[in-house]
Amino acid sequence: MASVFTPGSGGDLQATHKPNAFLEMAFQLQTTEQSISADVRPNNITITADLEALTASVTGTLPIGTALNTSGQVVVVASDYLVGLTGNSGFNNGGGDLKSTNEPAAFFEMAQILHAAEQAVPAETRPNNITITVDFEAATASVAATLPIAATEGGGGAILLTAVDYL
Repeated sequence: MASVFTPGSGGDLQATHKPNAFLEMAFQLQTTEQSISADVRPNNITITADLEALTASVTGTLPIGTALNTSGQVVVVASDYLVGLTGNSGFNNGGGDLKSTNEPAAFFEMAQILHAAEQAVPAETRPNNITITVDFEAATASVAATLPIAATEGGGGAILLTAVDYL
């Protein structure tokens, strides 16, 4: 099984399969949140790793905007809640699979891509590692994912965590 992801050329992501691209995008968004001054820092994204179980859990709650397109379909987009809190909330999609141009929208788009990839798996073997819930009244979208990971030793004593392509 494989789930190819094209990160583009010179963009912000490097991962080449969907589960790892999702984890990488979550990490980038969390890193941006952590770079913001503590007195105004949002805490919309949480990532935990369990090295015993070899899983990484990602949870996020994002403000959203909604609109109707010309066909009457509801379009849901993550709002850029980082604007004004950090010098740069931009995201370089590198012309790859992601089209978003800010980190919150790119995270939400990547979550939707991973969810759609899971839904494409036959029902009898379909994983359910990611869920997305949209609350129109609260104008939020919640993402929860638990992904299998591989942990390897990197240079200089670093531990590298990589999401396993389970699709």
